[in-house]
Amino acid sequence: LFITGKEQSIYFPRVEHSIIQYGDRKKHFATAIPAGEARYVMDRNTGQIKTVRGPAMLLPDPRNEVIVRRILTDRQCELWYPGNAEALAYNRSLRALTAAGAQYVAEQEVLQQRKGKKEEKGVPPPPASPAVEPPQGVAGDSFERSTQYTQPRTLTLDTKYEGAPAVNVWTGYATMVVSRTGTRRVEKGPCTILLDYDETLEVLELSTGTPKTTDNLQRTVYLRVLNNKVSDVVRIKTRDRVEVSLKLSYRVNFEGEEARWFQVENYVKFLCDHARSMLKGAAQKRTVAEFDAHGVDIVRDILLGAPGAEGQRPGLVFKENGMRVTDVEVLGIEVEDTQIAAMLNQAQHEVVRQNIELDQAEKELLVTQRREQIHREIDDARALTARRRSELAAQQAAHELQVALARVKAELDEAMERQKAEKARQEVEDVRHHSELARKKGDADLELGVEREKLNLALENLRAEADAVVKRFQAAQGGFSEALLTLGNQETMRQVAEALSVQNLIGGKNFTEVLGKLFANSPLQAVFDRVAEQANGHRVG
Repeated sequence: LFITGKEQSIYFPRVEHSIIQYGDRKKHFATAIPAGEARYVMDRNTGQIKTVRGPAMLLPDPRNEVIVRRILTDRQCELWYPGNAEALAYNRSLRALTAAGAQYVAEQEVLQQRKGKKEEKGVPPPPASPAVEPPQGVAGDSFERSTQYTQPRTLTLDTKYEGAPAVNVWTGYATMVVSRTGTRRVEKGPCTILLDYDETLEVLELSTGTPKTTDNLQRTVYLRVLNNKVSDVVRIKTRDRVEVSLKLSYRVNFEGEEARWFQVENYVKFLCDHARSMLKGAAQKRTVAEFDAHGVDIVRDILLGAPGAEGQRPGLVFKENGMRVTDVEVLGIEVEDTQIAAMLNQAQHEVVRQNIELDQAEKELLVTQRREQIHREIDDARALTARRRSELAAQQAAHELQVALARVKAELDEAMERQKAEKARQEVEDVRHHSELARKKGDADLELGVEREKLNLALENLRAEADAVVKRFQAAQGGFSEALLTLGNQETMRQVAEALSVQNLIGGKNFTEVLGKLFANSPLQAVFDRVAEQANGHRVG
């Protein structure tokens, strides 16, 4: 039985059960595996070693499982952890605990060795916890507090070399993980790889030196896949049989399927050999003078191709391992033959001298052109100033004319406005006068109507009195004829007419009174008095 507390919480030892001990240990404690780390656990029965990755609390079954540590060879330490002397020393110490050729060591053996070393050095064991005395007295009577800070229980995990080997792949690098079963995978940085027990890293062997050779190969497990730089020296022979040395620097990237990146073990030699072949073949079609004058463009055109419509070069592509040369830097072009180099230098000096003379002449021409241009600009500026002054004077005169015209227009407008105002005033006066005339006419018409009504009324009264008089005269017809004879006198008729005027009638006098006043002190008074008495008599009757 392996009692962990998961299936059976309480266990009581029985006679037929024997406890497996490792040394003096009867209890087995779990091992903490932090995140990003792992432990190797070997099955005693099958020999299979599995990897347990964190975060986890590992409690192996002591009956058939044991935690082991992997031992790396010196070559693996140098390749996986370049320049890490501590890792190399640690793996050598593990190798010393085992028999020759062993690739792992049990965890218990490492712990026992560490314990033995501590005892040899005289390191005292950790102090035992002080015994806690039972409390005295009645609970709740009093309590005491410590005057010193008591550190809490802590665990320090130092698992740097206790787990599975971890490999950190940097940005721009890649490595291939190969297992003993034949599976392969590429890990591209930045990442951390925890290797299983049967996994290792693919080793690349790269050419070194300038020019690149295989005399001193550099072994590495990390492939630079972005912005990789490879330098080389290429010696070529031109069409005129002159040897030229080219110092080049290639910028390399790896693209496409990642598994192909590691199919060429020495990609540096592969690149340099192919580039040399291309340069040597193309150099036989050009002269040394062309290389001396346009060597950079010639080399870039040969290796990277001619620029396209957008100015980008296609680059040199290797389908075998997905490698692409994106740029070539020509660091130097050197002619091997010293005499030809001297001739080229002399020719170049002559060309430089001529270029200097031409440059001086061009500069003098530019100075003269510039000087004359300055004179022309001065004249243009003066002419422009004069023209500007004339324009300003014309603008001033035009402005003054506009002001005068505006003043005259304002006066005309004012006169017109006054005329309009006077006309409006006259129209208002005419309206007022017509209104007044209309009022006067209305008043006159009203007065005339009133007078006409009064006249009509008077005429009506006069007609009535006339009718009455006629009746009276008819009654006094006998004595009235005499009176009429007397009326033949014009003077008498005039008095009668005045007496019978409308004004006297309107004054409230009747016809009899008027006639009485008319004939008073006249020869007809006696006649009228008699007629009036008769008329009154008839009126009374």
